[in-house]
Order: sequence, then structure tokens, then C-alpha cells
Amino acid sequence: MTRVPVTPSVLVVTLTALGGCGRSAGSAPGRAGAERAGAAHADSTASAASAPVSGTLTGLYVDVAGGPLFTDCGTSRGWPVAGGGPARALEEAYLTLHATPGDAVRATVRAHSIPRTGVGDAGEELVIDKVLAISGESACPGQHPDAPLAGTLWRALSLKDRPVSPAMGAVTLRLNAEAKTLRASTACRSLNGTFRWVGTQLTFDIVDAVERRCPATASTDAMALDATMLDVLRTTGSYRIRGDTLDLMGANGVLARFDVAG
Repeated sequence: MTRVPVTPSVLVVTLTALGGCGRSAGSAPGRAGAERAGAAHADSTASAASAPVSGTLTGLYVDVAGGPLFTDCGTSRGWPVAGGGPARALEEAYLTLHATPGDAVRATVRAHSIPRTGVGDAGEELVIDKVLAISGESACPGQHPDAPLAGTLWRALSLKDRPVSPAMGAVTLRLNAEAKTLRASTACRSLNGTFRWVGTQLTFDIVDAVERRCPATASTDAMALDATMLDVLRTTGSYRIRGDTLDLMGANGVLARFDVAG
């Protein structure tokens, strides 16, 4: 088994063919680094996102329930990581840093992308050819770590371009990476369900939507947010995280914007 140089910091990979490290992907964490790894920016150009890559990468590596993910610092592109070979050495180095699933580390690797071949799979996955370095840092160089997608209590700032004011009550969302479950709430409703998270892709399945007695101070606008929040979750297809801000994305752009509660 090849030993990888390990230093106490996060996994960052630099793709020489596409440029140096720039903004990191939206998502991940010690856990903030993880979501950056899981969230390549959803507004990357389609042409860049579809081009195969090959070369030296510096980026964020994170192990989540659906399998390991890698996000390039320079382009914010993210891929599932193919298993076997040097990827195993990377996983062992990751564990050596005492990272837990959902935590991100920064690494430099030689790698190339290939089409995914599994049933129902789409897009590409990253094949690790050689691990050059790995550290316990949870952000790309020069970047402030993003808040983690899972585990963070997110508070809605706007839903479908409509600001959420304090008078409407708190609208919150929290994801559990281990169980792949979600809990959300508005002033008058509790929402529970599951989610699927692969790279920048994020979809929700609402299992139940329980109405509860609205506070006496709840406005008519607050009651209307119930249906809006439910629709946002049902139509989300991807996400991005920048610092402490989470955007849930639909086919036509941003559906909802959240920040870290508290």
C-alpha cells in the first residue's frame, strides 16, 4: 500500500489543466469543508462541466453516505470518486486525519475523469491515479470554510424571491447526512422527508407535512409560506454554498436562499 504524505489540514486538489485554486465549491465542512466538496458551484458553465479532466488537482475530499466526493478548488467542479487503487490510499490517509464522514480534507492528486457506468448513473466520476499530498485543512487556499450542508440549521432569507421577514416566523431546514433525512419547519407546518445528495445535485422527498396550530402572532403571509416552502423542496435539483449562505437551485435558478441560524 502506498503511503501518502499527511499533514494536519483539509483535502484540496488542483486541476493543472483547468487552472489554479480559486473559489471552492459550495458545500462542505471540518464539516464546512465537506460541503464545499459536495457542492461544486451550480452556476459553472455547461461546457466546463462536461469537459473531461486529466492532470494534477488540488481540491476538497469528503466521505459522505453516498460515497466519497472530490471538488476542484480552481473550477468548483465536483465528482464522485471511483473506488480501488490509489483511491484506497486516499481514504486511509483521510481516516488517519481522524476525519469523520461529512468532514472535508484538502488533497493534491493526479486524476482523470471517466463516464459513470452504473445503472441509473449519469455524468462522470474521478479516478485517482496518484495521491500527492493530503492535509487536515477544510478549505481551499485563501478561502473561508463554507458551512456544511448537512448538520447545519439553515434559516430562510427568501423563498422564490420573496423575503422572509421576522413577522412571518422562522423558516428552517436541517439535513442529517447519516440518516439522509430532512426536517423543515415554518410558522404553521413541520416537514419531514429524505434527500439524495450527489456532488452538486440535491433532491428532496417529503414524507409528511404536518400542520400545527399557527402562533397567534402569525400573519397571513406566514401561513402562505407553508405552500411556498413545500414547493421549493419538491422542485430543488441542486445547491451551492458560499460561506454561510445556502442556495437551493431549480431549473431556472435560485429557488430559496438560507443563512446559518444564530
